[in-house]
Amino acid sequence: MRMLVKLAGVTFGDCQLNLRLYTPDQELHLHRVSDNEFDANAVSVRSGNMHLGWVPKIVAAEIGPMMDRGKVYHVRFAKFNESKGAKTIGMNVIITDEETKEKMEEDQINEEPHI
Repeated sequence: MRMLVKLAGVTFGDCQLNLRLYTPDQELHLHRVSDNEFDANAVSVRSGNMHLGWVPKIVAAEIGPMMDRGKVYHVRFAKFNESKGAKTIGMNVIITDEETKEKMEEDQINEEPHI
């Protein structure tokens, strides 16, 4: 499994500040948040202790329960979403399962997100 997704919720909390502090050489990881009041399948994307955004609900509905059962997923930076003159910034990430990570070649960062 390999998905390119646009992070959700990047305008809430400290996400904008954290996205501006993040550099693509920093490691990303997925953090399961089963007690999220808005989405029982919620999966956060983090770099260290910085929350950068959320995996979109439709994707979290698939991978959240699998993470609960012990399946391992990996996440890596794809690109920033920033329009000229815009005050907000977003991020696309690539999510893969363990099997795909082993086989993955260098990705095209200009492809469109699945979600």
